[in-house]
Amino acid sequence: MDTEAPDAGMGAELIDKLEPGALEILPPGKDIRFASPPSVGEFDKITREYLLQIAAGFGITYEALTGDLRNTSFSSGRMGWLEFHRNVEAWRWQMLVPQMLSPIWNWFVQAGSVNGVRLEGIVAHWTPPRRELIDPAKEIEATKKAVRAGFMSLSEAIREYGYEPEEVFDEMAEDNEALDRLGLILDSDPRQVSGSGQLNGAAQADAAALTADEPKDD
Repeated sequence: MDTEAPDAGMGAELIDKLEPGALEILPPGKDIRFASPPSVGEFDKITREYLLQIAAGFGITYEALTGDLRNTSFSSGRMGWLEFHRNVEAWRWQMLVPQMLSPIWNWFVQAGSVNGVRLEGIVAHWTPPRRELIDPAKEIEATKKAVRAGFMSLSEAIREYGYEPEEVFDEMAEDNEALDRLGLILDSDPRQVSGSGQLNGAAQADAAALTADEPKDD
């Protein structure tokens, strides 16, 4: 080795791999570093980090992507679910409805016109599948208060739960008619029972009349 050649290795092409007994003269500022891959015990941690990044990129929760609920508390799961639901709402009303469903409806109207069926002026209302509730007792109570306060309509609340308002109203009318015909008073009937579980005035009068008509023991 020529020790008087300070520029040895300058400009020389670096080798791709080292073998036992090899001697490589590196240029200034270069060194050799060996890879240190994670051990088997760190595989779950590395995989979780990758999956977290993938979930964040897609705008969904890690739990929805993997089904892994081991490190999820109620509060963190609820926060993630609410954020995921906001993304779903944006995708639904800003992408799915205007870019796919509305054009399909326009094609349907055009096809009806071609076949002599006039559909002009008919507006399509889209009712998406209902969102699964995290805390039904609190969320339903909040929806009920919002309707009573006028912050949202009853039809809007029904649509949020994935049902068509007109169909629900028709079913309610049929159920009320059947209950009245059979003389049944259910706790779920707001016409007869208050929110505190007490009979309303008309229901109390009907119950008193039925009691008076019952035969008494001698």
